[in-house]
Amino acid sequence: MLGYPTLCYLAFYLMDFGLPVDWRVDNAQETCAVMAAQDALGQNHAVLVANPLPLDRQLDPVRHDRARRGPSRGSRRGARAARAIP
Repeated sequence: MLGYPTLCYLAFYLMDFGLPVDWRVDNAQETCAVMAAQDALGQNHAVLVANPLPLDRQLDPVRHDRARRGPSRGSRRGARAARAIP
């Protein structure tokens, strides 16, 4: 995974999951260079480019953590998951 332009492992709705990525690229040219080098080496693997959300667009980290942990007491009582998770 390439962080674009970050060294943080991303969560789906958060900028930082708390783990590092191994490689960072800062622009499209660097991303293309990594992909070209991989092709030149004959590696037939995908390159995952992780581009973080802007800080003002991420989900509230507390809400994200609650959703990640699983159903709340309310959902066990019959509340629908679609109302609990955006």
